[in-house]
Amino acid sequence: MRADHVKLHMDWSVQYIEHGREEGKVKLIKLVTKLLTRKFGPLPSDLELKIESTNSATLDRLAVELLDLDSLKELEDILK
Repeated sequence: MRADHVKLHMDWSVQYIEHGREEGKVKLIKLVTKLLTRKFGPLPSDLELKIESTNSATLDRLAVELLDLDSLKELEDILK
């Protein structure tokens, strides 16, 4: 395979992987939001925006801890 084809293939692979990560993050945001809404009722829009814009590490932490949350204040603390 020529060097330009290898680079093109690698560029495509990186883009494909990044797209998959972003798609997975969007799905996790939707799931976490649905579960939190079921637990606490409709979420304030500012909290929804914070969830949508949070980084992956915080989103993962939230997904693990959401069943143990007792209040929206605890949710806000995670999203800080």
